Amino acid sequence: DLEDELPFIPVDEAASGAALMRMIEENNYTIVICGVLMPQVDGFSVLAKVREMPSTNGIPFLFLSALKQPDTIRQGLALGAVDFLVKPYDLDELVNKVRNLSRIRQLQVDLKQSQKQLMETNIHLQQMNEDKNRIMQIVSHDLRSPLSGIKGLAKILQTEDDAGDPDTVREFAAMIADTADTLTRLVNDLLNVTRIEAGAQIELQPVDCNLNDLLLSCINMFSKLAEKKSIRLEYNNLSRDTRAFIDQPKITQVVNNLLSNAVKFTHAGGTILIVL
Repeated sequence: DLEDELPFIPVDEAASGAALMRMIEENNYTIVICGVLMPQVDGFSVLAKVREMPSTNGIPFLFLSALKQPDTIRQGLALGAVDFLVKPYDLDELVNKVRNLSRIRQLQVDLKQSQKQLMETNIHLQQMNEDKNRIMQIVSHDLRSPLSGIKGLAKILQTEDDAGDPDTVREFAAMIADTADTLTRLVNDLLNVTRIEAGAQIELQPVDCNLNDLLLSCINMFSKLAEKKSIRLEYNNLSRDTRAFIDQPKITQVVNNLLSNAVKFTHAGGTILIVL
């Protein structure tokens, strides 16, 4: 009768409480209509088991039984049944209850799915924020290295005896200009973080680069600072093929950071070895 009244809702039948339990475990039912007195396992035991399992504890449970004692009805409702119909029941009432419970169950499923999506979105946003913070920390560190280089070169120009030599001034000016270019690129990196947050895609710009020339340029930038601490910068090129397809500004930035830290933390009179 129920299938005739609700043709769009498929109905499965179980011959016993144990069979019903297996069916519930294996299928994602919208509603369970259950008797109280059943072979093997009674309806109350089935409901108690269903409510213990996270995957099934939200399924609306409707008891349909000839037992009409108030204590029996209260026990079923206390276990978590949404309703208790006593036989003989009115078919229209049962149909309306099943239809309404189906709608409520679907709303619950939709709500749970929305909550899951919101949680996943929130986790993604938290990850993006953590990534942004890491990028900001890296870029902040990267900004300090060239600034330290500029400060060191300026200090040498202010204090060294040969600072007034035109060739020395031109050399230092060129190094300061290169370092300023590095700072400009870092500022652009900060702007890229903002663009990424807005949904833009930032791509690396790889070019054919001579790593030997790149390292020599970086070493030259820190040579005066190293010399001031009596630190020896030794470069050992062990590679036959020194060309690579890389994002040159990014790799230069990495090498400069390494050299800056090396010069800063190497004791006076020490040696820094750079190997390609």
